[in-house]
Amino acid sequence: MSVPILGNLHHRVRAFNSHSGYYSAHPYFDTSLFKNIKTDDKGVTRMRIGVLGDKHAAIRFTSVSTNSETSMTEIALAHYDNTRTDIRKFSRTIPTSMNPINLGAFHLRDVMNIYKPLMMTVAIHRGGRVTVTKDGEIVPFLQFDDPSFSSKYVGFCKWDVPVVFFYDCPLLPGGTGSAKGVPATGTTFVFFDSIERSPIALPGVADLFAKAASRFQVAPQPLPGCR
Repeated sequence: MSVPILGNLHHRVRAFNSHSGYYSAHPYFDTSLFKNIKTDDKGVTRMRIGVLGDKHAAIRFTSVSTNSETSMTEIALAHYDNTRTDIRKFSRTIPTSMNPINLGAFHLRDVMNIYKPLMMTVAIHRGGRVTVTKDGEIVPFLQFDDPSFSSKYVGFCKWDVPVVFFYDCPLLPGGTGSAKGVPATGTTFVFFDSIERSPIALPGVADLFAKAASRFQVAPQPLPGCR
């Protein structure tokens, strides 16, 4: 499915409209099929992801595609009412007991915003150092160490409010967070290769952007650099 949105016509990105609650099963995407994931000559693997919503998103990385006892690493983004982001590691099975290993707690307010997607680059270094850098910034806003970290599969879910995730976004020129790539301007189009959603539809991409536009009475922001 292709959906037009502000940007321009050079690249395609994918979007996932998360209906899955935090404790529910949800799909995981094979990153070996991504067109825009890159590993440099130093062995650093980078992928670019976007998040649109008020708060309470979760990005999960693991080594397998189906539920198992294999561990996963989670970036619990903008939790505690958009005041804190935690890095958690726990079994891939549905985390009903919630006894994770906490790899980091970052007290950062207003990381997410329904009016503008948060675009960021995840960099996985040899040895398990992981950094997350916002578009237009040089210094990572998240950093943690996880020697068993795997980015073979990535999944997305939300806690209690709708969240839309953009993945397989083109990397910015010049490296992680490079200001050279932000923001995209113009009013031509970017197309999503696909919009994935779970069986029961909650407000999706168009609804979230329409909500933002109606509350500000202006056109919503383009996806920075997804072009």
